[in-house]
Amino acid sequence: MYENLIEPWAEVACLPMMDDGQITWYAGNGAFPMQKAINRLTKKVDLVFVRVENEADAEIILTKKRKLEDPSWLGVARWGEATGYKWELEVLRGKDYISTVTHELGHALGLGHPDDHWANRDTIMSYKRYRKNWRFRKQDIVNIEEIYFPENKNVVTRPFDVFDNDTLPSIKHITPKKFKKNVRINEHKNDVHELDYLTGLTITSTM
Repeated sequence: MYENLIEPWAEVACLPMMDDGQITWYAGNGAFPMQKAINRLTKKVDLVFVRVENEADAEIILTKKRKLEDPSWLGVARWGEATGYKWELEVLRGKDYISTVTHELGHALGLGHPDDHWANRDTIMSYKRYRKNWRFRKQDIVNIEEIYFPENKNVVTRPFDVFDNDTLPSIKHITPKKFKKNVRINEHKNDVHELDYLTGLTITSTM
């Protein structure tokens, strides 16, 4: 049995990227790890990714950073009005770069974190994943398939009933350098809101 990692906002923030049959992405000097993660993923899932030369043409934009706005962060994934409803991934350069890139790509594809980062370490979406694990794991693949190809598996349930085009969320996922304790706030029916008071993970809606 696999944990449901699908975020309710995946229907509005992620699934539409495949409306034309492909997901476009752009990266400057940090492109190789992104391409490596995509190559591994597309061996398991029938998604089509196209690297574009212009950032303006991309639905997912990766930037390799020397520093982020908070020194405690390894990476951040954003989507909303402020980003032009495109996914902006910023990842700190260093030894955890490729693992963090894959993790943030997971957010851009609709995956959230496990409820218990210690109990469920066999997912790229866990803060407590083994750092050598930079690949999407089996349960990540199952959840991604359920988002984009639900007719194939139906292993987990898609929680798609929260948003419509008039109530688009503003999403911000933060990956910390150190993770000690996770606190998950109960979600109101019309809110998608997570808070980790030590790591700063937030997802907030604009409703």
